[in-house]
Parts: sequence; C-alpha cells; structure tokens
Amino acid sequence: MRNIYARYPDEATDNLIVSVINAMSDWFSDKRNEPYCNTLRLIASIRQPNIARRYKRYRLQRFRDRHLARYSFEDYIAAHYPAPPSSELYQGALTGTFYALDLIVGGYSTVYHPEDRLYHFLARPFVGWSRILRVVKERKAGRAQPHFTNTPPPFYNATIGTTLGQALYRLLVFIFRYLRNNGYDWQFRSDMLGIVKSAEDHGCRLEDTFEEAYFKEVAEPPFMQVEAYFEAYGKLPDGYPPRLDDYKDLSNY
Repeated sequence: MRNIYARYPDEATDNLIVSVINAMSDWFSDKRNEPYCNTLRLIASIRQPNIARRYKRYRLQRFRDRHLARYSFEDYIAAHYPAPPSSELYQGALTGTFYALDLIVGGYSTVYHPEDRLYHFLARPFVGWSRILRVVKERKAGRAQPHFTNTPPPFYNATIGTTLGQALYRLLVFIFRYLRNNGYDWQFRSDMLGIVKSAEDHGCRLEDTFEEAYFKEVAEPPFMQVEAYFEAYGKLPDGYPPRLDDYKDLSNY
C-alpha cells in the first residue's frame, strides 16, 4: 500500500493514536476484561526487581520441595498480587494498548484507508512505543497519564496460549474492530523479514539470508495480530501468508 497510496500527515496519525486510546476506555470499562488488565499490569512489573526476585526464590524453593504448587510467572503474580485499584488496572490496559498499537501500526505493517487512499506511518520496527507515549502525554489522551517510561514491557514472547497472550489478543481484536468501523484496513508485513531484506539490500549479512528467513517464517503459525485481524474482519489481511515478491521494494518503509 505504501507504494500506491500517499502518507497521512503526522498529525493525522497522532489523532488516530489518541482516538484509539480514548476508545480503549470502553474496553477497559467492560468488567469481563478486568482479569486481562491485571495480567498486563503484572507482567509489565517484571521490570520491578522485587517481584522478579521473589519469583526466582520461589523457583528455587520448588526445586527443593516437589510438593510446592507449580506456578508459571504469570500464575505466580496472579496468585500473589491480587487485583489492585481501578487506577492501576487502567495502567495495565494502557500498557497493553501501547504494545498492541505498535504491533498494528508500527514497523512494516500498514494501516490504510481505501477511500482516502492514504496510509499511516508510525515508526520503524520496535520503536513505535516512544512515539505513542509522547503523543498520549502531549495530548493528555485517555483517563489518566501513563505511569511508565520509554522502556516497553517484556511482551514480545507472548503467545495466544498464555494468560498474557490472551489479554493482548483481546486488545488487538478491539483495536482492529475500531479500525474496521472507521473505514480502515490493514496490510501485513513481517518486521523480521523486512529487517533481513533491508540488511541484505544494503550488503549486510545476518544469520539467515532473506530466503532462509522467509521459509522459516511461513512454516510458523500465524502471528497473533493476523489472527486478531481475522476475528475482526472475517478474512486474512493482504500480505498474509507472506510472499517473496512483497519484500522486493522496501524503499517506502
């Protein structure tokens, strides 16, 4: 889409960020999503050394005492850190929304408007978090200002089969439905394939060649955001499954 559509002005993309953050309040207000908000808040707190240290001690104790209950990190914090006040749950929802937005709008994937023939550009892969944070703070979007910093939470290995993955998945579906209802569509591009191809085009060799990376990726299950898109739109996004030709010209990425 970036080769045939024009790019929205940065202000329009900032407006989209603000509108999604404000709309997220409806998702947050649904009591059925409260456990997801708490999971997002707790997982993000892995950066706080006290929780990480306590879980490490628990793992050592479990190794010595086989009768202790077996907890994953997610289950451990859910069992030992009960749901906090609403204001803290909101921070969890906000953290997850930042991450989900970056997955959808950031990197090589593209949110576009077929009628306007325009697309949004957020940021290069893995750095969209900083822009979202800046926009939300400057515009005072949402119910409360973020309590976190430019450092993204450790969400990158989340899969749908985990508690964290389920929470992120529900947010991704919510955002895709919001985009669909406002006339937007989404084109998938793999950030990893884009990075490998760009490096190769500039004469840099990574661990895998582009073709090797491609065949590895197409053998994997769909990305979480692809599955969320399918639930919201009822179809697979343009660009999935990936095709080699999709990555020939990345000059606009």
